[in-house]
Amino acid sequence: MRRFALFTLAIALGTSAAMAQQVDTNTRAGTARIISNPDGTKDVAVGNTLVDLPEDAYLAFFEKRLGDLFLVLYSPGGNACNGFYTWVHATPGAIRRSDSFGTCAAAKDISWDAETVRVTMASGEPGVGDVTFVYDGKGPVQKLVAPLANSGVSAPAGWIGRYPSELAAAAEMQAPLRAMLGAQGLRQLQEMIDLAGPMERDGNWAAGSGCRKHACDTLRAAIAINLDDGRLLVAMTGGPAGPQLWGEARGPLPSAIAEVLR
Repeated sequence: MRRFALFTLAIALGTSAAMAQQVDTNTRAGTARIISNPDGTKDVAVGNTLVDLPEDAYLAFFEKRLGDLFLVLYSPGGNACNGFYTWVHATPGAIRRSDSFGTCAAAKDISWDAETVRVTMASGEPGVGDVTFVYDGKGPVQKLVAPLANSGVSAPAGWIGRYPSELAAAAEMQAPLRAMLGAQGLRQLQEMIDLAGPMERDGNWAAGSGCRKHACDTLRAAIAINLDDGRLLVAMTGGPAGPQLWGEARGPLPSAIAEVLR
């Protein structure tokens, strides 16, 4: 019998469930639970068997159950990183965990079949598509990186209400932005516009601004696309060169761009 027959069992029994940290859960190998150590770190216990989490696991949660398999999210705390993941097997005679995986982002999709489980999340790297971590219960967790996706926006006005970070990361925008900024400048833009509100209409522009996570007081960027001809404006500040503008406005600057340049 395949070791991952547990996935088929999980589907058949409908045992998938999200759980909070303090919920004790019965398994064939005993109760699965998060335990606290004297130093404040967390581990997982299944029955009388301890499953060690990494040393920096000061927070830990059961995020998903698939039969005898538990997805555990653990974190050192703070807001710099959502945390990392590991799969814990609550299998009689074979209690163990997988290697750790993650990008510091929260899981956006968890899927499975009879052979593998998959956890998909944002890459956390500018210009890189989503990452899927695949586990078959036998070997290490495998990392699959998806290519950047097209935005699906067919006209410049379609960016109104979308996020500037989406525009900077859209597959179809990579060539014009790289031609304008260079490869390094494009990466800086993607980093410096990570936290942002939706783009808004400003005259004949759709424009928005944002900042780099944990550095919003110094590293800011804005991007605008002209609603008539699709030309781009980019502004960034916080680098050694000070405030910089790329593109041709041909009139008043959108306020998001002007604010970054100020």
